[in-house]
Amino acid sequence: QQTGKMWKFLLFIAAAIAWPASTAGQQEYLTTVDGWAFYKVRATGAMTSANVKATCEAAGMGYPCYTTGVHGCDSDWAPECVKFDYGGDLCDTPLILSEAICGDPYSSSCQPLDGAFVYSPTGGAGSCGLMAAQMYGPCLDGALFSNTYAVCAVGASNPCARPRCPHDFQCENRHDHYVCLAGNESLPETFTCNSASCPKGMFCKQEGRTSFSCRVA
Repeated sequence: QQTGKMWKFLLFIAAAIAWPASTAGQQEYLTTVDGWAFYKVRATGAMTSANVKATCEAAGMGYPCYTTGVHGCDSDWAPECVKFDYGGDLCDTPLILSEAICGDPYSSSCQPLDGAFVYSPTGGAGSCGLMAAQMYGPCLDGALFSNTYAVCAVGASNPCARPRCPHDFQCENRHDHYVCLAGNESLPETFTCNSASCPKGMFCKQEGRTSFSCRVA
């Protein structure tokens, strides 16, 4: 099992690297592992572990540690992190996500993970991050980067555990998808959902005059 961190050494002139500013809290679905749906959520400021944690909590989500916390993979895990069983020989969350998303834990380019940082309870202030163009051998010191993404997670078995539906809609869990419902009195006209009605990575299906579902594409 691989439990140690593999640090990537980069040559750069600037003391810190920043992604272009964007909307804080922007979410993008990554993958689902062991009942946990993983997202990357746009953060503001230096990508410290404290900021990764705060970004996930502000989005109503939990967050993984650098290691999974099961089968002896606890060298960089803490009780406040989500615990998930990958079922393989990998311990490190970035490698597991790379394999789940791109089919290779050591992918030289896994674009969905570009700029994604994972909480590291033993890594000092910095979190552990990846850049898709130079992925092999994570991780990058989050204290040197700003305005990128925090890796967060929510229990896929209960997608309504965090706010998902528009205002005045109620979320109802349907096992493999969720439905947003509104009473007839709330919407005098038929509500038509669109791509903006669901988180990125999910598609909208009209279920009735005042309801729609969000499903994994």
